[in-house]
Amino acid sequence: MKVGRRGRRVYALTEHGRKLLELATPYWERAQERMRRELGDLEWSVLNSFTERVTQAALRAELSRSTNGRPKTAA
Repeated sequence: MKVGRRGRRVYALTEHGRKLLELATPYWERAQERMRRELGDLEWSVLNSFTERVTQAALRAELSRSTNGRPKTAA
């Protein structure tokens, strides 16, 4: 992990990690398809929309951390 611009964390997979991801991807895709069938298209869409909103909120919260320092004391 590296800390990039604005304190964003940048991750990179090792070669071993890439191979594991490649092996796991078909299983993940099948699990997603089962969930989509179980939820139905409307609920699947709502879930994806909500997940995107949560992700964006988490990123904003992470960026605002640097402005959440200790309260300044009166001089």
